[in-house]
Amino acid sequence: MSPVFALRINNIVREALSNSTRHAQASHRWIRLSLAENAIHLIIGDNGDGFSTVRKRRAGHGLRNMAARAKQISAIFTLKSAPGEGTRVMVDIPLKKEHIYE
Repeated sequence: MSPVFALRINNIVREALSNSTRHAQASHRWIRLSLAENAIHLIIGDNGDGFSTVRKRRAGHGLRNMAARAKQISAIFTLKSAPGEGTRVMVDIPLKKEHIYE
């Protein structure tokens, strides 16, 4: 895995955990990384306050930055959250030889 590729993933995880720590009032956070035949699946979640994903939020850049970093490594960024139901940041990274063996 290339250092740049690993750095993008690390920064997504760090930002998601930072957001959870600062905003969610969660008692539990987790990171789940799994490998499928054609993708790496990353989930960062918490059992915190959650929020409406359709309501306009204040001017933070965390979610936008995570989505941009995912795009830079050809990954699909998905956010799931609802008031009272916690938050899950999901990143699906297609496996490509250059991502694994650079």
